Amino acid sequence: MKHFHKLLAALALIVATVLPSHADDSKNYRLAMYTVDGTRTAYAFDDHPRLTIRDNTFTVTTEVEKKDYALADLRRFLLEGSEDDAVENVYWLVIHLRDGAFEGIPFTDRPTIIIKDDKFSVKCEAYNVDYAATNVGSFRVTDHFDAESPDVNADTNGDGTVDVADIATVISVMAGETDSSSVPADVNGDGTVDVADISTIISVMAGNAK
Repeated sequence: MKHFHKLLAALALIVATVLPSHADDSKNYRLAMYTVDGTRTAYAFDDHPRLTIRDNTFTVTTEVEKKDYALADLRRFLLEGSEDDAVENVYWLVIHLRDGAFEGIPFTDRPTIIIKDDKFSVKCEAYNVDYAATNVGSFRVTDHFDAESPDVNADTNGDGTVDVADIATVISVMAGETDSSSVPADVNGDGTVDVADISTIISVMAGNAK
């Protein structure tokens, strides 16, 4: 657990020191969802939209509502400005949870990540979100969060590199030598640790996945 917390703290430090700030005085941002039938649904940024992908379902959670979309029905989503133009340089904090879910938090200001009392907390101008630290497999900051192809967590041993050591971790879980709850070995998020996870890691190593 101490090693896990040190890893997360190190990653948090990277986020805090490397990520440029994109704070904007405008509060007219909207998270717009477009479905394949052309329907557009917008959520006010002030309502703090959070995106979750689980079991082929895309969920938008805000302070006032929660709505599910089938991934097959979702065409795209983006953060819009006051004139319905896409906002440039918007970053996503993508969190990979050990139960297989991916959560994306859009922000335009610098986030603070705090690991304390077994909690993983994300705080910024618009957000104050807490997770159980033991349920966070990994997280990353990206300027692109694809609903159809979320980033996979292929760094199963948490050393910052995807290589054969991560394959060894998966094999160790498959053999029963390592507890699956202690490492994010379910790389593809299908609920099972098997050769498909090894295949995903190889794809990442080959540059065919991200």
